[in-house]
Order: sequence, then C-alpha cells, then structure tokens
Amino acid sequence: MIEDKVWREDPNRYIIGVDEVGRGSFAGPICAAAVRVNYYDLQKISGIKDSKKLSEKKEMKFLISS
Repeated sequence: MIEDKVWREDPNRYIIGVDEVGRGSFAGPICAAAVRVNYYDLQKISGIKDSKKLSEKKEMKFLISS
C-alpha cells in the first residue's frame, strides 16, 4: 500500500484519508471529511476497516481513546 512506502521513507510524514457520503450535488446534499494520520497513530485505529460496521460500544471506545 502507498502508506507503507511513504512511511518507510519517512515515518514522520502524514497520510490524508478522504471520504464522502451522499448522493452528490445533483441529487441532494453531500458531506466530505478528511483525516490526517501519521505512522505513530496507527495503533489507535488498528482493527477499524469500516466505521459503518462498528458497534456503538466500539465507536465510543475509539472516540474516547483518541
């Protein structure tokens, strides 16, 4: 994955992840968000593959620990 290459070269660099939700500007509202992660933050988000599949308990645990 690209982040492995980036962090191998410099573990202090950030990776920016972007996602959107909605039907697009022609069909309705849309919302976008970005998150900045560096190599040392990986342990905080390990195990999260799809936030929509997180239980409320796991989501709260993640939010409190961040």
